[in-house]
Amino acid sequence: MKAAAVTVAVTLNFALTSCAGTGGSQTSSDCSAQVRAAGIVYTSHGYTERSATKRSSAEEADCEDMGPDAADSVFPESPRHVTTWTFANYPPAKVLGVRSGKTDSFVVFVADSVPDEESDRIYEDLASEAR
Repeated sequence: MKAAAVTVAVTLNFALTSCAGTGGSQTSSDCSAQVRAAGIVYTSHGYTERSATKRSSAEEADCEDMGPDAADSVFPESPRHVTTWTFANYPPAKVLGVRSGKTDSFVVFVADSVPDEESDRIYEDLASEAR
């Protein structure tokens, strides 16, 4: 599985497609980067170079993918916060962006409530050439 790291603010890291580690007989599970804003959980889908407008803060999930009770992405009691961004023509209840490091690109986070087909379409549109 291809892994990508996203640096937000100083050194916050997201694991885009996998944060599974290695080691002995431990069980691991795949984690997708997730954020939560206004009670809505969003999962990462990839990157975009589209322009975006700064919105607000979101909670970042931790990846708990090791051990016999691997839980995937979970939101801790005191989560880290990241700044979210919105994209023209897309409501923030469906999709948000989080700046990818010190570049002009964003990680695209689509709300888990969005059906898979629509989620794929949203990401494909945002990932296409910037307009």
